[in-house]
Amino acid sequence: MRWEMVRLREVCEIVGGTTPDTNKIEYWNGNNIWLSPIDLPEIGAISKVNNSYRKITDLGVKESGLKILPIGSLVFSSRASIGKIGIVEKPLYTNQGFTNFIPNGKLNVKFLAYALKVNLQKIEKLGNSTTFKEVSRSALKDFQIPLPPLPVQQKIAAILDKADALRRADAALLKQYEALGQAIFMEMFGSNNSTQFLKGRDVLKVLGGAAFKSTDYCDDGIPLIRIGTINKGYFDKNQLVYLPSGFEAAYSKYIVKPNDLLITLTGTIGKDDYGNIFRLSNNYSKAFLNQ
Repeated sequence: MRWEMVRLREVCEIVGGTTPDTNKIEYWNGNNIWLSPIDLPEIGAISKVNNSYRKITDLGVKESGLKILPIGSLVFSSRASIGKIGIVEKPLYTNQGFTNFIPNGKLNVKFLAYALKVNLQKIEKLGNSTTFKEVSRSALKDFQIPLPPLPVQQKIAAILDKADALRRADAALLKQYEALGQAIFMEMFGSNNSTQFLKGRDVLKVLGGAAFKSTDYCDDGIPLIRIGTINKGYFDKNQLVYLPSGFEAAYSKYIVKPNDLLITLTGTIGKDDYGNIFRLSNNYSKAFLNQ
């Protein structure tokens, strides 16, 4: 079913924030919640917001012209760390790092949160190209999202909440497995003085990849494994591109085989809790490894 597309300014009041003068001590250490992006967890998470590291006084609010965000508003970091999302549980204020949404009666705030989350890549592309990347408030005002009837929004949000809870539970379980594996390894080898440790090059053949250009790609041929192909320990076929078969002769040493272990070394190191490690399956007995 296709739903009406609406601009965010049609279903929300959209406001920014600011930072009271930090040189005026009478503006600080008050009782008013004042968010900065560091108060929210990682990008893409949908958090409940009810506190902040720093707080401001009533005078700081008044003389800075800050607008209060009521319960049920949504805060969205739109500078530098674009994409931190929070749902307001207590009335609060924010700094200029946020674009904030106060939904009207046509929009469920949790549905809005998921609509922004799934469109983060599109929203990031709206940002300027300066060193300090920012998505302007005007660009977000005109950003479009689908608008199903309110009961449908609530149902969609509830389903996505359940899916997100399963994802977080799965991530926590994988963390436990990883910690258990490390503990077992250390118990077996960490304090054993008789254990012989070898350098990787003594027992492994370690190779890098070759640099290929997008103009080398074709619709079919030998799969090219890139950084984006390996995602949280899995092989993402949607990110697969191909090279013509004629590349084998010149790049034979870069061909990877079943049971080769691939580890990303640039760009995504430490990006997630899974680690970007992938063992090549028999389905890809011939594939190139991109640098």
